[in-house]
Amino acid sequence: ATVLHIAQIYTNADELFLSTIRALVAAIDLKDPYTEGHSQRVSEFSVAMAEELDLSLEEIRHIRIGALLHDIGKIGIPDYILGKPGPLTDGEFDEIKKHPSLGAKIISEVKSLHNELSALAQHHERLDGQGYPNGLEGDAISLIGRVVAVADVFDAMTSDRPYRKAMDIETAFNSLRQ
Repeated sequence: ATVLHIAQIYTNADELFLSTIRALVAAIDLKDPYTEGHSQRVSEFSVAMAEELDLSLEEIRHIRIGALLHDIGKIGIPDYILGKPGPLTDGEFDEIKKHPSLGAKIISEVKSLHNELSALAQHHERLDGQGYPNGLEGDAISLIGRVVAVADVFDAMTSDRPYRKAMDIETAFNSLRQ
């Protein structure tokens, strides 16, 4: 009976933990109306890739949570930039580029989420080194960072935005392969 009770406590704590993360993600979605549902889709795409890569259940859990939280740094970006319906100025884009570092800084305070930090910090890095915020390239980008980056780009390309229509899936896949 004690073991079952402890298992129920653990299950309840885990459900609370995941519900709290989803609530934070919902708050970010409200702040950036053009990307509503984006973090959930990125998480689903990331998990699908992780499963295809035959990663462990623990790695998949870190990827699921990291992908959900990947844009939490947008909480530190001014609303007028996030909600801008047209192209960003260079200065505005420089502000947007801060969100991966801001997200990692925010979540670094949660010790149980340290394995997810690179998803937040690296989801805009690129294998060719042309990404941000640190211009990392190749193997300098963690596996979780690479998985979430691909899922993030795929969702961005296949979603309508105020300044452009969504790409069809095949065009998005071809772009990712390039």
